[in-house]
Amino acid sequence: MSVVVFHFRTLSHTVLIVGTTVGAGQVIQRLRLTWNGTPATSEAQSARAFELLVYITILHFLVIGIMELALFLWDDTDYDLPIDEWPEPTGILAVVEDFYQVLYYLYWALLAWVIFRVRRHSRHRFAIPGESTFSDMLGSCVCPCLMVSQLLRHTTDYSVHPAMLFSKRGVPDHVPPIATAV
Repeated sequence: MSVVVFHFRTLSHTVLIVGTTVGAGQVIQRLRLTWNGTPATSEAQSARAFELLVYITILHFLVIGIMELALFLWDDTDYDLPIDEWPEPTGILAVVEDFYQVLYYLYWALLAWVIFRVRRHSRHRFAIPGESTFSDMLGSCVCPCLMVSQLLRHTTDYSVHPAMLFSKRGVPDHVPPIATAV
């Protein structure tokens, strides 16, 4: 693959990653779970789970951003050429590109796994019938933002409690954590 494919992530992709991660963290807070979707033993443990997801996302963007900058600075490909004439990266450029791809897909795999675990917990906790483990995993991998959106809607009533974008639970602090089936 060519280096240019991985340069300069679009704003919509960034919003997708951040929104999905923050949304997953908010559901984890609402359900009082740990970062991997198991019940937390304390409110503090659940709060650390949200923070951990945010820190992992920040670290992801920092490392990927530094690697994108390195790829941009080291890449001397003449992009005026047709795409099929671009040379394959070699040397340190190839190593950085490969490492970039590994980190990128590891992050997505981690995010999909967290969403899958939270979804399975939510399905069990609220006795939601239907879909199989396979479909939950597939949805978490293919479209994590929709899975998180569904979890966010299921774990609070937005007609009663207004949504809050930059908060740990996504709802005002006075709203109690969800305790029973909705």
